[in-house]
Amino acid sequence: MNNENDPYRQLQEHLDKMPIGYPATESGVEINLLKLVFTPEQARLATYLDYKYKSIPEIYEIAKTIVSSTEELTTMLDEIVAKGGISRRERNNQKQYAVVPLALWGIFEQQVKRLNPEFMMNFGQYMQHEYGYEMASPKVPKMRVIPVEKSVKVEHRVSTYDELRSLIEKAGEHIAIQECICRKVRDKMGTHCQKTERREVCMSFGDLADLYAEEGWGRKISQEEALEISRKNEEEGLVLMPGNAKEMQFMCACCGDCCGILSNLKYMPRPADAVASNYFARIDPGLCKGSATCVSGCPTEAVKLEENVSSIDLAKCIGCGVCVPTCPNEAIFLVKKDYEIEPQETEDDLYDQILAGKSAK
Repeated sequence: MNNENDPYRQLQEHLDKMPIGYPATESGVEINLLKLVFTPEQARLATYLDYKYKSIPEIYEIAKTIVSSTEELTTMLDEIVAKGGISRRERNNQKQYAVVPLALWGIFEQQVKRLNPEFMMNFGQYMQHEYGYEMASPKVPKMRVIPVEKSVKVEHRVSTYDELRSLIEKAGEHIAIQECICRKVRDKMGTHCQKTERREVCMSFGDLADLYAEEGWGRKISQEEALEISRKNEEEGLVLMPGNAKEMQFMCACCGDCCGILSNLKYMPRPADAVASNYFARIDPGLCKGSATCVSGCPTEAVKLEENVSSIDLAKCIGCGVCVPTCPNEAIFLVKKDYEIEPQETEDDLYDQILAGKSAK
């Protein structure tokens, strides 16, 4: 399997050392995906990048054996960015570059304008097995859940990093909306989303929003538009899932039938452990009349109806609250956990924690 002359295998092994790894498979599906995004020369160059951003001078210092100048290096890196293979940001008028995970706002999401059947087939196969396990394995979850605003009782104080308006206001003018890549895949497969007909439901913030707008993967929107779209997402029963950092880079609007991470969670023994959440749902059996709206609406299949009364499996409940506003008898509500899970400050801090957890295994 290992071949020092194979740039794709070298890149696979390099990416597998990142916080969200890129494990090898017997089928070679992971190599197929890399070949659909990187040329051999681009794959070789990407092995000089890290999950932490580096400037052109920093990259050139270690990669000058394969590029002749900083100008050539910049051109090659920007070509990989345009294909969705890596990320870029700007600091002090200097471009910086970094590798990204395959999914959870990485290569997959950056194919939003380049999707083709071959990529979708290989990605689906990889997600169902090795990569799906990799995404669910970190001790520190990569994703967290923002509870539906109407689902939280007044007496439960909502921390600012769990409050939608605070998160959006913090992003300032750096907000972009883009089509949901998961639902685009389902559309192309002919199995459309049952929750929403809208496709512009997922958002990026900060540097990521700037990149998505620059590359034409999304478009800039105002804070007011972001709040309005988020309200519609909540009304349609979509789960708001940003990264597990206070400095928000993205926010998915997920459902159990389309979203890769939520659909995988349903098959895990304890979905509640795989995402960070500060709430869980509780049902008042005295008020429950067995309408079962909570059963059909739960994205992780955490609710069951027995003897005409609903009950919740807390190992599966992720505290999203989408069940609460749909109950006609107001029998279900969110309860704040005794312990509060506070997100990391930045995405870099989050990745450092995930990597430390992997190293400790």
